Amino acid sequence: MRFCRARGYFSSKTRSSGRWVTRPAAARTAADRDEDQSHAADGPADHFDRAGRLLKDRQPHDLSITDAVSVNGSLELQLMATNVDRVDVYIDQRPRASVDLTNGQANVTVPDAATARSARVEGFEAGQLVASKTEQLN
Repeated sequence: MRFCRARGYFSSKTRSSGRWVTRPAAARTAADRDEDQSHAADGPADHFDRAGRLLKDRQPHDLSITDAVSVNGSLELQLMATNVDRVDVYIDQRPRASVDLTNGQANVTVPDAATARSARVEGFEAGQLVASKTEQLN
């Protein structure tokens, strides 16, 4: 059902022919208003239920920068992750490294990045991006 309050009409499909019919807003029946209410009430709940069913079978993914230290002009990052097998590292929004994780951990040394202001890590599982984290440095 489509309703245009400014123009004072609404359109709805008829049950018998399936065609759209436009009528003045004053011609709306109680059944039309009840149908509007039932769709409005069920819509979001149905979407949340479906999203919950889709997400409950997925594995959680987590990615974090546990430490960031400047050493001899380089930036050393310690990373921890869950259900992530590879991490791409961006320093000040530029790609700088890509590492495979062992037991959910990795140490990354990025040369010439001691004065970096931000670090973003993107975690992948089987080639799919599954987690991302940005940290402000300094």
